[in-house]
Amino acid sequence: MCYSAEVSAVAGVTLLVGAVGIAADARFNQSVNIRSTFLWYAMVVGLVGLHQVSEAVAIWGNNEMVYKLGLGFSICAPYCMMRCMASVTKRELWTKLVIALTVAGWGSVLLTGAVEFENKNFWVRGFSHGYWLLLYLALVGIGVVHLLAEKNLARRYILWQMALGSSMFSFAGALVYVLVGWVVHSVNFMQDFPSLWCTFFVFQLLFYPWLRELPRGYHKGEWST
Repeated sequence: MCYSAEVSAVAGVTLLVGAVGIAADARFNQSVNIRSTFLWYAMVVGLVGLHQVSEAVAIWGNNEMVYKLGLGFSICAPYCMMRCMASVTKRELWTKLVIALTVAGWGSVLLTGAVEFENKNFWVRGFSHGYWLLLYLALVGIGVVHLLAEKNLARRYILWQMALGSSMFSFAGALVYVLVGWVVHSVNFMQDFPSLWCTFFVFQLLFYPWLRELPRGYHKGEWST
């Protein structure tokens, strides 16, 4: 049986509640110089949550426009993640390119004709978002280059720690599931990975208590710059 709509709805609502909680924590519990970091991260969590809710509504109503909007929300998340990282180190990488790819991602979604999607176990399988996925992976790749290009060891360390705590655990979990599923029961990377990663993303909230402490030492001068 397939429960993708129900799982997407639960994951989406959980992420939206988490986003509100992170934003409130940033507003009332974090110092001014750290606040923007977690407001950007709250936007990341909220955008992924909107993607999941959109998947659920699209499945329940067989509404392709809602499905497209979900893809559009999701592709904005990498930009917000990069802004989150840049707010810690005060360094940005290829911002204009990231914005251009994000806009292109929206364009690939809105200009695509009819899209096909279906229930698939606990996620939503999409058949018409190949260009969108390639653009999304390009944005993720730019984020990885940002991590690798940082020459200062202290900044590189905190960036990698934040990447793990904010998104990479769920990315790795979804990737492993796809690789194992490809062998065991015909999971398709292009069709299944986007929904799987966003579903797995809900588990990143478990790491937020650790994540929220990371930038403090940096801003207190405990990290060499």
